[in-house]
Amino acid sequence: MVLQKHYAEHGLLVGGIWRTASDGATLASVNPATEEHLGDIPQASAADVSEAITSATSGFDKMRALTAWERSALLRRVAVLVRERSDILGRLVALETSERFDLARGPLIRGRLIRLAERRHALLVWCIAI
Repeated sequence: MVLQKHYAEHGLLVGGIWRTASDGATLASVNPATEEHLGDIPQASAADVSEAITSATSGFDKMRALTAWERSALLRRVAVLVRERSDILGRLVALETSERFDLARGPLIRGRLIRLAERRHALLVWCIAI
């Protein structure tokens, strides 16, 4: 279970806090190419999803209060953090999807996901706390 430690530390991100599912349920993460069991990830319950939606709505209201320049600066900081962590994020994507590492890591380095989010003034939060 090559990713179990990672999954144990980074389960569900709700309200800015990494945690397990409220009912303790998990789901096996399996590499689709090798069928290797990578680890067990928390499986969100309906209550977890509801809490995440409430938290995201609150976050949206906070983002809406920022100016376009402030949102842009925040998203650029997210882009820097994603690029700094592109090796580990690329490895995670490669293991979980069976995609080649260079293809999994490429969009992270080029910042395509960040630029898309920035154009739409949306906040992209994608494994920043790794």
